[in-house]
Formats: sequence, structure tokens, C-alpha cells
Amino acid sequence: MLNFVWTIVFFNGSLFVIGLIIIIVMDIMVASLMYRLLPTNKITTWLLGPYLAWLLFAPYLAGGVALLNH
Repeated sequence: MLNFVWTIVFFNGSLFVIGLIIIIVMDIMVASLMYRLLPTNKITTWLLGPYLAWLLFAPYLAGGVALLNH
């Protein structure tokens, strides 16, 4: 759901700072999910790893866009 909201906010609304905040919230949520799944389902945790890696890189890109458009 946050992915959908982020797309609308960032691209259609051009609200880059709010989009950056949404991505940071998604980072926290996915990291928390991975932490909670680790004891019970290691495979799922490892499969979420690349997604978390992308989500950790995305704020850098969104921050750059926000700075360049400010």
C-alpha cells in the first residue's frame, strides 16, 4: 500500500520530501518484518533482503531528486 501511495505522491504530486519520508517508513517496516520473521522463516527473511537493499538505496535517489528540484 505504501508503494502505491509513494508513487502517487512522488511522481504525480511532486511532493518529494513527503515521498522521502514514506520511503524511510517503508525501510523501517521491511526491516522490522525481516527481524520478526528471522526466528520462524529464514528463507523468507533472505528473500526480502534484496527488497530491503533497494529500499535502503531509494532514499538516496529520492533525496537527490528533492534537492535538485528545490
